[in-house]
Amino acid sequence: MINDINSSTLILNALVTYFCGSFVLYQIEKKRVSRHVFYFAWSIGFILYGTQLALRAFTGMSFLYVQGILMVSAFSFFILALWSLNNKRHVIYLTILIISLSFVVLTSYHLNYTSFATIWVVGSFLTYLPVIVSVLYHRAVFGENVDKFVFGWFLLFITNIILPESGWIADTLCIFSKVVILLGIMDYDFVLIINRIHSSFASSSLPVEAGYGKEGALKLILCSSSLSFMKVKWIRKKVKENLNGKSNTDTYIFCFQDTIPHKELRSLKWIDPEKVFIFVFSSSAREIEREFTVLSMGILEVGSALSEVIKKNREKNTYCDVIFNDISILINIFGVYPTYNMILNKLGAIRESGINLYSFLHPSTLSDGFVVPLFENISDEILKL
Repeated sequence: MINDINSSTLILNALVTYFCGSFVLYQIEKKRVSRHVFYFAWSIGFILYGTQLALRAFTGMSFLYVQGILMVSAFSFFILALWSLNNKRHVIYLTILIISLSFVVLTSYHLNYTSFATIWVVGSFLTYLPVIVSVLYHRAVFGENVDKFVFGWFLLFITNIILPESGWIADTLCIFSKVVILLGIMDYDFVLIINRIHSSFASSSLPVEAGYGKEGALKLILCSSSLSFMKVKWIRKKVKENLNGKSNTDTYIFCFQDTIPHKELRSLKWIDPEKVFIFVFSSSAREIEREFTVLSMGILEVGSALSEVIKKNREKNTYCDVIFNDISILINIFGVYPTYNMILNKLGAIRESGINLYSFLHPSTLSDGFVVPLFENISDEILKL
């Protein structure tokens, strides 16, 4: 009867540990916590820890060598999580983990000569100690914001040291400890914010171009006419300005739903094929003699293509102009707010990368009067054509 309770509680302990790791991953995916090494490492550590517990529940003393490897690997990730917030002070703790790993490997070959309780206590001491020291350091730096985390780890540490063979009592206390630790991990988002602030204070120098780099902008072009040749004329003029200027700026033209005749797109492309790039977003998504990049007509595809342009120009460390022809089409097909949110979400990267995004907009094609002011509100400059 007691053995059944012990086994059931150990399995429950493993499941709770798996849940902790999965829950942290879920919070990352839902963007409720930062996509930081701290959270990823805790998640992986919990999953490895849960695997070790599950293996112990179903195999007992068998595969103790594998259990030891899983346990030390889990705690290596726990240390990595804390190390990611302050790496210089935790090199010694990583060294201790290597010693711990060596200990587990050696003792697993001498089970016939050493009691399980002794191995468990010494192994727990060596694996938990680096985390405890690191947690205490964080308590000294970040104060009461990490109290849940500290309490959870101390309870887990003491349980494994004092109650190595107490069965369901130890597992019950471990389950409670891990729930408290999980709550403490969620509170660490505040610590991450503080850490970023400290990092910004610690910056000793600025890039040479700081304060002098060109900032990008969203420039809204309000069109009084829907005639395509007027827009083509404006785009042609802009392309030639970019090529003749000192910056020799690249031009990316996003054409939605084949609204510009293909012969006009070809004439724009061949002004300078190395500096003019054309993306055609079409419901038919057919290739046009491979002169242009042809993609399916979708708000996700448009946003992804814009992100790739931003990324490419960051890597090249150059400026470019992107021309949307035109967002009235996006608004009428996908709706006001999906289009607005797509552009708004890219604005920070656009400005930071020094990219000018020119967006044609036809007020006469829009049924709602609030649309134009909505886009004007986030624009850096408003032009009229």
